[in-house]
Amino acid sequence: MSMFDLVASTRSTLLDLQDWQLTPEQWTRVDSLLTDLDAALSRSDTQALRSTRILLELCGPVRITRIGTEPTIAAPEHILERTNHLVHSLSLPLPPEQPARQEDNGDAGR
Repeated sequence: MSMFDLVASTRSTLLDLQDWQLTPEQWTRVDSLLTDLDAALSRSDTQALRSTRILLELCGPVRITRIGTEPTIAAPEHILERTNHLVHSLSLPLPPEQPARQEDNGDAGR
C-alpha cells in the first residue's frame, strides 16, 4: 500500500468513526488508539500508522448486537475533536513519493 493509499484509508476510517455507536469501554479503547495514531504521525512511522489504523477499524461497531449487552453511545465530544484534528493533519500535502529505483544490472542497451 502506498503512503497516499495509507493516508486516504486512515482518513476514511477517522471520518467513519464519527458516526460509530460504541460502548463507553470501546470509546476508551478508541481514545487510546487515537493517541497511538497521533504519535505515529508525529514520528512519520508508516508501520505504526498502518497497524494502528487496522486496530482502529477492528474497534468499529458490529452489525448484530447481543441481547443484554451494554448500550452504545455516539462518540464523546473529545473523541470528535481529536478525530477532526487528525483528519486535518492527514489533509496536509504529502511529500511526493519517490519513483522506484531500477538497478543497473549491466544489461542496458542489449
